[in-house]
Amino acid sequence: MADGFHHWIVYNIPRQVTTLHGHGSNPFSEGTNDYGTVGYGGPCPPANGQVHHYIFTVYALSVAHIAGTHITFTKLIAEIAPHVVGATSTIGKFRLPLEG
Repeated sequence: MADGFHHWIVYNIPRQVTTLHGHGSNPFSEGTNDYGTVGYGGPCPPANGQVHHYIFTVYALSVAHIAGTHITFTKLIAEIAPHVVGATSTIGKFRLPLEG
């Protein structure tokens, strides 16, 4: 269960959902990200063109609902840990183009 900077915390996604359409319009709960806000905070790699890796992880749980609103990543991981039956991740890479 990943450390790092958490841009978006999403939980209580109904199992029939196959696509997330963004902040505020979905049947899921959003937690407090590492920016200190609720919702998605976009990528922010350094301006030197260094590639940053963004890991998206989905956990399958043995329960349908996690109690709490706007919880942090650390709190969410503690809440789901006893209920995780599987997980998968994908990694995206992003960098800012060098100006010049």
